[in-house]
Amino acid sequence: MEVPSDVVFDMALVSRNMFITHIKTVLMVRNFFQDDQKSLLWFDTPNPLLGGVRPLDMFYAPDKLYNFVCNQLEEITLIDAKGIAQMIGVCERQVSERISHSADFPSPFVFGRKTKGWDKSEIMEWIRSKKQVKSA
Repeated sequence: MEVPSDVVFDMALVSRNMFITHIKTVLMVRNFFQDDQKSLLWFDTPNPLLGGVRPLDMFYAPDKLYNFVCNQLEEITLIDAKGIAQMIGVCERQVSERISHSADFPSPFVFGRKTKGWDKSEIMEWIRSKKQVKSA
């Protein structure tokens, strides 16, 4: 198919829009993890939800990666061991070494050897299940 001669592509505008989309995606991921190293690890780790592709390799399709991140963040809010510790009033080490290994504790999402997070709604349900019923 031949492009009509009166059609002009403004590559500067296309590049600018791609750049802005990249920045929005990186900022969303960084905001989610609250940590530069975890964010970098996420971009560099093959993701099964992306067909085993590293998000970093999807920078050729910034809108697709941006939409993927938006959809994932809408569905699940993850919380790390530090956040769980703050919620239940214990130290982070206790969550990492003891509580998270109990049989009734929700399973984490694992993003690397040392990076994991839990679905916040599952953690809230677990906390509610621990609430003792007052006897009459």
